[in-house]
Amino acid sequence: MNEVLLYFVLKYKGDWSAVYRAIIDHEQVDIKHVKKAISIVRCEYLTVADQNYPKYFKRINKPPFVLFYQGDITNFEEKLISLHGSLNTINIQYLKILNEFGYVFIYALDHTNFADIKKMLTLNFKVNIYIPYGINNSYIKTVFRYMHDHTLIFSDAYENRDTSTHSLQDIDKILLGHNNKVLFIGNDDYESVKDKLDYCQREENTVYKIVCNNSIHANESWSKDNIKIIRNGEELHNAFVIKN
Repeated sequence: MNEVLLYFVLKYKGDWSAVYRAIIDHEQVDIKHVKKAISIVRCEYLTVADQNYPKYFKRINKPPFVLFYQGDITNFEEKLISLHGSLNTINIQYLKILNEFGYVFIYALDHTNFADIKKMLTLNFKVNIYIPYGINNSYIKTVFRYMHDHTLIFSDAYENRDTSTHSLQDIDKILLGHNNKVLFIGNDDYESVKDKLDYCQREENTVYKIVCNNSIHANESWSKDNIKIIRNGEELHNAFVIKN
């Protein structure tokens, strides 16, 4: 079963819907094609059928059929915080506080935020880096030189993902939907935050939001959805450290 799942994910370049159709339609496979396809994989991987598949992904809508990764997969067993936004809008000392208390950050790499990834790795933060377009991509080679023992790089595709089949909402689902703490860094308004969380089907997850713009105030809408506004290091410490 694991090899067939891997084969379909490789064949359909991480397109979840296409893999799902292949499974429910009992698509015929040639074992020679399966062996040839999976022989190209040059990283570790877990399928959704594996015992060690991270439980966090099992809670989201459409969990990845295969997780490709390099690094320490046990990072997913630690206290996780999904970061959403640019680090330019936050006092990096806030993240240092969380790092010191054992949190692992989850962050997506794209073509605009490598400086953020580099900063976290240089500071020796524990980071799970999500690669939306496939783990076997020349762009991530720049990340390797900064990796350390607490770094995990992962993706739900191997290479050459068709971006038309993988939307920003799909990326948000991976980043935000599988753990119980989400840290928005920036000045997103209530509606933009709520839209992401609705898509991620966060259930009873607690969400924290750091806001740099003091003109944004908590109201009934924020409170109703358990979204808290944190404005300084003391509030951050109280929310993430004292309560854990």
